[in-house]
Amino acid sequence: MEKLALSKSPDTIVCDTDLLVMIIWSEVRFGHCHAWILDAFDETIASGNRQYLLCDYSIPWEPDPLREHADSRGELFELYRQKLAFYNLPFSIIHGNPKARLTASLNLIAPSA
Repeated sequence: MEKLALSKSPDTIVCDTDLLVMIIWSEVRFGHCHAWILDAFDETIASGNRQYLLCDYSIPWEPDPLREHADSRGELFELYRQKLAFYNLPFSIIHGNPKARLTASLNLIAPSA
């Protein structure tokens, strides 16, 4: 999906889930990550300009059928932070209430808008 979106050459793509998320969740759920995911991630980070927005976990937990690990939010946040640092990827940590997060995110994505 990421390659398809990038092939269209838009100025900005916002993704909730990418290969980095697949790496982390594979490691959390299964204890390892398949090499093809790691290889694909290496290929995508080498080919593009990206900025990650890492949301802190200070807002209240809101359960839904796809969410899990309510008690591990701090640990998961730290895993994401460590992976972003390991791969030397640019990221900003987003804080505050939902409105403040949206404002901060939009300012980082399109500062002139």
